[in-house]
Amino acid sequence: MVLQAKIYRIICGVGLLLLTACDAEPQAPESENRPETSQSVTCIASASVKNTYSAVEITLAAKQCAEDRRYSQAAELLVIASAYRFYDMQRVADKPAHNPLDTLFSTELGSLEKYKQTNLILAINALDNDGHRMQQLCHFLATSPPPIYIPRYLINQGRKSSPEGIKMRLANDFNSADSWAQAIDSVYCNPEPSSYSQ
Repeated sequence: MVLQAKIYRIICGVGLLLLTACDAEPQAPESENRPETSQSVTCIASASVKNTYSAVEITLAAKQCAEDRRYSQAAELLVIASAYRFYDMQRVADKPAHNPLDTLFSTELGSLEKYKQTNLILAINALDNDGHRMQQLCHFLATSPPPIYIPRYLINQGRKSSPEGIKMRLANDFNSADSWAQAIDSVYCNPEPSSYSQ
């Protein structure tokens, strides 16, 4: 299906190397390479995601869902994490800071046992093929305010990654509402005007 192909591109595009279409081996997470988090988020329902959670924290919640064999929840959280990832990349101007998000999914989910990886892929397929669930997920994103945390984990990573010592910064021309609408569109939700207003 078209939607299935789109979701596959979302997941592969952010580095989820669990899928057959991606030609790289997943890597086990290493604590020194993992972006820092400010709070611990356990496996939660997608509708319980708060805009104080980062893309990393939501991904870790999805991983916990998969570890607990709650694959449908994990699949939904990965779509939300993808939207948050896109939003964060718009907020931070310096590209070296984006590196942690390029490999976020493969780093974290690559350590899952193989049968859990397989079941997670099946759950992603099921979500792709369930228009009602995707509509609900997209509606949740469209009616949610944008993330409000400062993406310090990206800024700090950018400082480490830049050999020139460039000062990592937030984008000067960043528009929260427009970028959030683009983030929702990046996960291939059907066009739906955001009800969020600043």
